[in-house]
Amino acid sequence: MARPQAPREFDGLAQIAGHSALDFLNTVKYRGRAQPGDRLNSFADIVRWAHLAGLITSPEGARLERVSPDTAARLCGEIVALREQARRLFPRADARNDVRAAADVAREISALRPVARIDPKSGALSRHIPLNGPEDLKARIVGALAELLEQRPGLAIKSCEGHDCDWLFIDHSKAKRRRWCDTRICGNAARVRRHRDARTGAKQGLRHG
Repeated sequence: MARPQAPREFDGLAQIAGHSALDFLNTVKYRGRAQPGDRLNSFADIVRWAHLAGLITSPEGARLERVSPDTAARLCGEIVALREQARRLFPRADARNDVRAAADVAREISALRPVARIDPKSGALSRHIPLNGPEDLKARIVGALAELLEQRPGLAIKSCEGHDCDWLFIDHSKAKRRRWCDTRICGNAARVRRHRDARTGAKQGLRHG
């Protein structure tokens, strides 16, 4: 029996979400902390992530390395802002979607100009966003978000129940009972916490017994 493969990692963050757009939203570790651990701190970081996520090829990534510093800084700011807007479209179960963020992301999707192609043999339609310049990297990411949002009604997208973790993932399990983004990290931390709390409770019970 083959052993399950370990998830790919980007600068120490496992790519476990089940869709590139969700992995994009998960490029921040612990948003609730003063130092959240953002992994997209430059345009070069975003290029590396996009290559790992399969949104660009190696030759395309090489072309994107020749971007001017001003353009790189501007696009990094725009793409990180897009990530945070899109993240607000996936609140926890007891919260509502952010109306303004939804409008902003919809505007980005409306601006996409994919190239359509119909296969002459199968008649199947495919759409592709050409990478003609650095701005098109953002368009590729927006395209991934659009694909995810179109598929959203049929997907079980959940937020990790781990302490100070807000990562998102698609629950592909048959029973739809997955609770953790990564059982090795958040799941294991929860088990340790339960064990510690149980031991503390037992000691307090002995003292009051």
